[in-house]
Amino acid sequence: MGAQGDRSDVRGVDAPDATGRPARVPPTAPPWLAAVLEASPDAVVLVDAALRVVGWNGQAAAVFGHPADEALGRPALDLVAPAHVRATSRARLEEFLARPGVVGAVRRFEAPFVRRDGSEFVARVTLGVHERPAGDGGPGGRGLACFVHDLTETRRAEAALRDGERRLRQIIDLVPHFIFAKDAEGRFVLVNEAVAKAYGTTVEALLGRRDADFNPNLHEVDHFRDDDLAVLREGKPKRVAEEVLTDATGRTRVLETIKIPFALGEAGTPTVLGVSTDLTERKRVEADLLHAQRMEGIGRLAGGVAHDFNNVLTAILGSVQLLEARLASDPTGRREVETIRTAAERAASLTRQLLTFARRDHAKPQPVDLAALTLDLERMLRRVLGSPVELVADVDPEAGAVEVDPGQMEQVVVNLVVNARDAMPRGGRLTIRTRPVPADACPDAARGHVGSGPWVELSVTDTGEGIPPAVLPRIFEPFFSTKHATVGTGLGLSICYGIVKRWGGHIWAETAAGRGSTFRVLLPAVNGSAESIRPAGQSTRQRESGVILVIDDDEAVRNVAKRSLERVGFEVLTASDGVEGVSVFEARREVIRAVLLDLTMPRMGGEEAFRRLRQIAPDVRVLLSSGYSEQEATSVFAGKGLAGFLEKPFTGALLLERLRAVLESGKEQ
Repeated sequence: MGAQGDRSDVRGVDAPDATGRPARVPPTAPPWLAAVLEASPDAVVLVDAALRVVGWNGQAAAVFGHPADEALGRPALDLVAPAHVRATSRARLEEFLARPGVVGAVRRFEAPFVRRDGSEFVARVTLGVHERPAGDGGPGGRGLACFVHDLTETRRAEAALRDGERRLRQIIDLVPHFIFAKDAEGRFVLVNEAVAKAYGTTVEALLGRRDADFNPNLHEVDHFRDDDLAVLREGKPKRVAEEVLTDATGRTRVLETIKIPFALGEAGTPTVLGVSTDLTERKRVEADLLHAQRMEGIGRLAGGVAHDFNNVLTAILGSVQLLEARLASDPTGRREVETIRTAAERAASLTRQLLTFARRDHAKPQPVDLAALTLDLERMLRRVLGSPVELVADVDPEAGAVEVDPGQMEQVVVNLVVNARDAMPRGGRLTIRTRPVPADACPDAARGHVGSGPWVELSVTDTGEGIPPAVLPRIFEPFFSTKHATVGTGLGLSICYGIVKRWGGHIWAETAAGRGSTFRVLLPAVNGSAESIRPAGQSTRQRESGVILVIDDDEAVRNVAKRSLERVGFEVLTASDGVEGVSVFEARREVIRAVLLDLTMPRMGGEEAFRRLRQIAPDVRVLLSSGYSEQEATSVFAGKGLAGFLEKPFTGALLLERLRAVLESGKEQ
């Protein structure tokens, strides 16, 4: 068939195509060839040396959209090749056909094609050269047999598969758990980003490698390997409740791992599929919770001990006051009593600290002279520090007052001093300073954190080794401590931080390696007298009359209250609990002017006793007494007619002062 022939010159053997219309093959082809070509799942196009169509099976008609009678005799590339590749394709095919010895050669490649409707697609082509004998209406010569396989569906399936794999990859990489698979040799065949991050590498770098290539801890690697082999050997899942992995940063992680046997791929390669959950943070939170619960228990115990101790101190301070009055003319005796009184007052101060620790949410702010408070604590602090540490108190008496709870402020000072002592295990110098800070002299570290001023500054400086830069940002975090678990709780500085912030202040640390640290506290200065923090003095010797009922379960408290009140003229009735107190009050209610009522007692506590007393006499005046703070102790009495509150420990003078206020008020508070 010459390149110049037209369609009428082409003859062939008819065979039905996919549409039922006849397909065409060369007339010289054996009869069975039409059936073979028609049975091919690929489009088959036969062309002569001039690249004209001489054969066109039914699948070609279906793929390209041209029926056989329309395609035969026409230039093949005009039918099947996009316009932008026709010239290049023609040149390559002609060069291929012209090569010597090319008959029988086969080429395979992918190429773009075009359908009758103009749509393009990519197909895989198998191209073979054959020699066609002359005769039967056409010249002989070389020709091409082209088998064209449409890749549209294949590419669509491949794209869907790639998209599915990409989504699956995204999913397993987003999962925070460790997901991995290992073959029988322990090599990773699948890992997610969490595993790669833990080992400090990439997913690609992990594939084909073993745990031992990234984890230097052989006992961990051996443990992982033993579990993997057990799963492969037994063919059943295994759960490891807790195992340890040391990551690339040296951090120890606690993992819960589930491993299951898994057949990978079409070959069914034995594989271990594992999922590990990082329990490290959960374990830390659980440990912190247990620690907090222990601290809460200690706080409750401290509160209970302090409450009972306040009863003892009340008896001591009351008795001391009575002794001082009797020993007015005995200087030696008065000095001894003064020593007892000073010790009892210090014990009362320590008890306030215990109660502050036990109930941090309850506080009584008042003007406090920071310099005086520091000096008051100096003797106790020297005992806390011990001889290896030199304590220097550099206080400015004109520093001014701050509005804080005095017990909480004492706790701040003590905690900072203890922290400084621990920073100097071999001894050193510890300096406490107080000074006024004008409004225009706010330290840079505090700017933007406190008000407009003026302020009062308290600083505690040690000569220890300083705080490492990596630790400094975390020093005020709860439960964070660089000390051994048996030495520190990690709460000291965090409590200081919370107290200072509560009263509108700022706390920060300044440190330098080998030159110690300074903790600075800046609190707003307030106007007003700080005398309210001083112990109450002796009451006037005004004579009184009438009956007072004292209801308290502590005999020593009852006795000291009775003696103090009788000393100024009151008649005193006593009761050891609420049941007895209500009975006594009911029998003598006509003459009882007021009741001193303890909050916590056996059989019947203060709350129930108060309710019974009010039922008997709605206008009864009750002065509540407790070792707990006023806010905490009186919260259940709000709006119920309580006349006053007296915090333990108290002296006889303070008892008289509060009782007279109740009697002279003329109305319930």
